Amino acid sequence: MNDRPDRNALVDAAVNEWSRHLIGLGGPNNLLWATPGEPTEVDLSRAHPGGLARLLSGAVVGLPELVREPSALATLTARAEALQQRVEVLREQVGLLTCYLAMGTATWEQPGNTPRAPVILWRADIARDHSGRITIQLVGDIEVNPALTSYLRAQGIELDDGEVLRVSRSGDVFDLSQAFDLVERAATLPRFRIERSRVIDSFSYVKAANARDLSGQRSWIGTHDVVAALAGDPAAAQQVAAEPPPAAPVSVLEEFVPLDLDADQQRVIEAVRAGAQLTVHAPPGCGTSQAIAGLVAGLAMDGRRTLVVTQAWADGDALVDRLEQVGLGDVLLDVRSQTAAALTDRLRAQLADLAATVDDPAAAEPAALPATVAALEQQWAAEQELRAPWGVSPAQCRRALADMSGQEYDGSNRRLAIDDLVAVSVERLYALSDALHAAVDAGAWSGGSANDPWFGARVVGTEHRQRTAQLVADLAGGGLDAERATITELSDEVGLARPRSLLEAQDQLDLMAGVFQTLEAFSPEVFGAGLPEMVAGTADGEGAPTNLGMFERRRLRSQAKRLLRPGTSTHNLHGLLQRALKQRTRWQALAGKGSVPTAPLRTPQVAAQVESLRGRLEWLEARLAGSTSARSLVDSDFDEIQVLTERLRDADDRLAVVPEVIGTLDLLRANGFGDLLDDLAARDASADEASWQVRWVWWSSVLGHAQRTDPVLAAHDADAARSLEQAYRDDDAAHVRAGAAAVRDRVRRQVERVRVDLPDQVVTVRSRVLHPGALLGQAPELLTALRPAWLVSPLAVAATVATGLWFDVVIFDGGGQVPLPEALPAITRAGQVVVFGDRTQEVVLPRALTSPSAPSLFQALEPLAPQLNLTHDYRSFDERLSAFGAVRRYAGDVAGFPAAGGGNVIAMRTVHEDRIVPAAVSAIREAVAADPDGSLVVVTWTPMLAERIQSELLQRHDDPDLRRRLAAAERTIVIGDVVTTRSITADTAIVVLADERGGAALLQAMGAEGAMVRFWSAVSRARRRLMVLSTLDPQTFPEDRLRTTGSRTLRDYLRYCAAGGDQQSLQVQSLEQSTPRRRRRTASSGSVLDAPVLPATIRPEVPVLIEALGAQLRSRGLTAIPSYGVSGRPVELAVGGADGRLVVAVESDDSDHTETLRFRLRLRPEQLAARGWRTETVYGQDLQQDLAAEADRLASVLESL
Repeated sequence: MNDRPDRNALVDAAVNEWSRHLIGLGGPNNLLWATPGEPTEVDLSRAHPGGLARLLSGAVVGLPELVREPSALATLTARAEALQQRVEVLREQVGLLTCYLAMGTATWEQPGNTPRAPVILWRADIARDHSGRITIQLVGDIEVNPALTSYLRAQGIELDDGEVLRVSRSGDVFDLSQAFDLVERAATLPRFRIERSRVIDSFSYVKAANARDLSGQRSWIGTHDVVAALAGDPAAAQQVAAEPPPAAPVSVLEEFVPLDLDADQQRVIEAVRAGAQLTVHAPPGCGTSQAIAGLVAGLAMDGRRTLVVTQAWADGDALVDRLEQVGLGDVLLDVRSQTAAALTDRLRAQLADLAATVDDPAAAEPAALPATVAALEQQWAAEQELRAPWGVSPAQCRRALADMSGQEYDGSNRRLAIDDLVAVSVERLYALSDALHAAVDAGAWSGGSANDPWFGARVVGTEHRQRTAQLVADLAGGGLDAERATITELSDEVGLARPRSLLEAQDQLDLMAGVFQTLEAFSPEVFGAGLPEMVAGTADGEGAPTNLGMFERRRLRSQAKRLLRPGTSTHNLHGLLQRALKQRTRWQALAGKGSVPTAPLRTPQVAAQVESLRGRLEWLEARLAGSTSARSLVDSDFDEIQVLTERLRDADDRLAVVPEVIGTLDLLRANGFGDLLDDLAARDASADEASWQVRWVWWSSVLGHAQRTDPVLAAHDADAARSLEQAYRDDDAAHVRAGAAAVRDRVRRQVERVRVDLPDQVVTVRSRVLHPGALLGQAPELLTALRPAWLVSPLAVAATVATGLWFDVVIFDGGGQVPLPEALPAITRAGQVVVFGDRTQEVVLPRALTSPSAPSLFQALEPLAPQLNLTHDYRSFDERLSAFGAVRRYAGDVAGFPAAGGGNVIAMRTVHEDRIVPAAVSAIREAVAADPDGSLVVVTWTPMLAERIQSELLQRHDDPDLRRRLAAAERTIVIGDVVTTRSITADTAIVVLADERGGAALLQAMGAEGAMVRFWSAVSRARRRLMVLSTLDPQTFPEDRLRTTGSRTLRDYLRYCAAGGDQQSLQVQSLEQSTPRRRRRTASSGSVLDAPVLPATIRPEVPVLIEALGAQLRSRGLTAIPSYGVSGRPVELAVGGADGRLVVAVESDDSDHTETLRFRLRLRPEQLAARGWRTETVYGQDLQQDLAAEADRLASVLESL
């Protein structure tokens, strides 16, 4: 049996809970249950007729024109100020316009409380003008209270709103008496009457609509997967959790990019277009509005309808601005503030404009872009592609060589032949390098190879070494001399010259051996004077001489036979005589004419002895092959051999090393390093250098091979490469413009199809004035074709859009601040849900909008749906402004952009508790003077402190400019507490971290629930400059009070600000792990930091060539700082003049390879340019070939700025 609740039961229970939240939202509905005398009620029932007439005519009217009696004016001014603050907070933080002039109050009898419902409503703007007075202006059109008409309809009473509004005007005369009479006649309720009243107050349309929205959808809401998953249904959760398919690769021109998007934003758009339910973790300033604008454009391109829900008014404005910047403003319908008439007018105008629109010729796709991208990708691949068989890229080769160039050695110019190179992998290289290091350490050479007779000798193993040592010792110790003496004695005995080498001795012995054989056949007289004639006389055939007669020949033959020894055959007499003649000739050449060949009986014995010596010398010669002593010992002079063997004997300690290193040296030679080994040995290189040189030669050889064989590397030209990058930037920007134009064209064609297929909807739009929600029900296809995206507050969805799936996708901006129940009306209007939010946030509602506690939409959906992240901080002009939060709040996952110049953007002042208000006023005056045109927000921890600061500012400095900038019409200066200013950012932020009750109270408050959310909100407002005022001294913090994470975070933040956001104070361990007693150090700002404040961030290594380039620039008197910045994506090399002002951002082609081409070559340089940088690209090939030339070029660039 399955006890698990079914889907409908789960959804029904959740709807009950969510509905209770919505019913309790904001207290009683004052559109039906208005309470007289509310602190924000501005009663104009007794307004001066002249001022009232001007107000009803649409003029901007000051409150003194409406109420002229001083005491009444003072009372209404206080109420108007409270009302202004309330409606401004609701507008800024939850996107609601709630300020209305309510005319007429309907009451009737019913059990319990008596209803009090406004009858006619007219939206009002309440503000301060430049003189500080309260002003009121009525905007838009009057309307009948929709809550009243809805209540009457529920009682079976139909009220014709149009007729009521018609009779309220008679020409130009505005008279509500007939309208009130009409309502009173129609409303047949007990004692129904209308009081003639005029009050301005905060009225919200949304409460009633939200309260009945979910209950009205019970019959089908359970079929919505996201709703069911949020209610706890496992099957629905499985559907919601489905990951988007991987994006299919497309060609450059097929890529759809309607505006500039980084890789994170592009991934979000691809996932949503693929149909995924999605949560996007988007810290403040990380491009949420840009991503949503891309989504709106992409979904419009797909013909899909989008509902964009923003709680903060500024977030919606930012989205509108992003779309308008790329010409897509008409894709989005902003229904937050415009009246039905104004919206209808805009839709009609758009309908007319689209009918006349033609293709934009300036939006054509750049034809050269694919070739440009291909060329850039080829350049990138040429540097980054791993080369077979080594598995390394040219860029890695350059990095390795640059890293090695920091040593004291000069790299060898020897290179490996390709046949050898392909056999040496990276792993083998380092094995060979390490082996050589060990061999040299073991004594592979000593004192230079010229002084080491054994270097390179072929002696393997102990047996070899012992035999070689014994042989050398024997020869050097008299053995060679004894052998030589035997040979010399024999030579002297037979009259031959003493042989100088073994080869000469063997020649003599070979001759004596022949003579010995001849004397065995003949008597010694055969070598006499008649030997040539006997040779001639014994010749036969063609070889016989013609000048000898037959008798002479017989005589000479007989003579020769008489010289034969007994028993010798005469068969080869002529040959034997010929041999004897050759021996005599050779002998006489050696011993002189007249000498007679002879061969002592011991000749064979001596010959055998010499042959033995030859064998020993040849064995030694084989051992010395490849060494510095290598030579032919058989050919060498005996004296030379004697010297050599003595030298070898005397270097016996070197011989002991040879067997230990010969294997390594042989291996290196076999792998092509022989020439390098000889050079290293000749120079007696150290083990470190030898190992280093092996690696240098290998990396240089691989790089050289790549540069010779890769046509892209071979053709590298820096100027051409920079021109290509500029061409890409121009073409890519045109490509993005073409994407936006494609969206406009898609909308135009869709509208045209609807116009043709559904002409009745065109007539409806042109003839009727309806609120978009009502118009959506009567002309849905045309309305969503004209404006495929709608922008609305989450609380206004139910009152704006009827129930049903009118949209394909709903996108929430700031989902971490939207309570889940308040998001449900929007979720049920679309099938696909996308939520942008900050997972570190919690729901913090303004005090003007009380509601029951509930998790945020982001908190509820993130565990269920796929997740993506936005990681680039675009808001902060200088990343130091957000670095503390990026590391401590987001664990270093958010990367900003450093600002040029290097000046201070963060300041911190410790102020006594009694002086916090004057100090804040002084800081405001300073900020206004420093940046007269910039915006300013002052954020306090408590509302009371904000009120005191504003009051002090206006009382003590009656400055019209300050009043103008504080007025709602301009509002470039905002002063408020952390909650009321939650959605406001400004160029300068002054954050007052103080509590009127003292520092102890602030520390205690930092430990309260929600305190960290408020803290991070307070310190993330500045775009360009930040001033922090605190009553707590960061250097004398009360350590005994640091009991909570909030108090420790506050301490660390104050220390960070006191250091001016010093880069070095970031790269260290958190104070939360530090000990109470710490050694103090001085930060670059001059303040004392007794401990670091942030954990280290993961940062990419600076390419060594960039480090070397920085050294070159510094040698020229310039400022050059590698890895400049505090985030995980610093500028590789920041360059400035001698004054230290940094203006040139040097980035190499060896930078972050995970970045897209668009981000690396266009978006990042544009962001850096906006922060004052001139970006210059340098190429590893140029840096390696001529570092000084690149330094000169950059110096020239700097000089030109």
